[in-house]
Amino acid sequence: MKTRIWLPLAMAASLLGTAPALAQEAAKDFPSRPIRMIVPNAPGSSVDTLSRIVGTGLSQVIGQQIVIDNRAGAAGVIGMEIAKNANPDGYTMIAATTAASTIARILQKNPTFDPVQDYDYVVQFAETPNLLVVNPSLPIKSVKELIDYAKSNKGRFNMASAGAGSQSHLSGAYFQQAAGIESLHVPYRAAALRSRR
Repeated sequence: MKTRIWLPLAMAASLLGTAPALAQEAAKDFPSRPIRMIVPNAPGSSVDTLSRIVGTGLSQVIGQQIVIDNRAGAAGVIGMEIAKNANPDGYTMIAATTAASTIARILQKNPTFDPVQDYDYVVQFAETPNLLVVNPSLPIKSVKELIDYAKSNKGRFNMASAGAGSQSHLSGAYFQQAAGIESLHVPYRAAALRSRR
């Protein structure tokens, strides 16, 4: 009985000594083909633009093309699911966003992925802030003027976002709650948003 226990332990110990050399040997030919970068947002979005910039720079460093694969929809959940189910061979990456990796999952009744368990995080390469903008034809030059105008024009305001559950949606909903105003939420599938009265 003891022999059976010690023999595998001895074999494991000897294999551990060669594991770094084996990994180094396998890694020397990586990457040998283009790498797919899933972007869980639409073409033209800030995440898409930043991913293309990073992908171009990364291509120059590693000597292989980074292929951008836009998989927008469901506030990024579609892209996250595709990345989760991809072959874990190092040839698929995802430019995960806060909205896709965290917020959307929390809003799901039955989450389909775990942002900690299902992915290996490599690096944060950007931060994308939210901006409050209004149609330039409106007589609004400050946040206070926007709030006053919205309160005096109830039911006539729309708020655009990148989709239900997106970072822009939740930021806008928080702003409305804090300001005591109401607007119609207009979720867009793409990030090229419009806000109009």
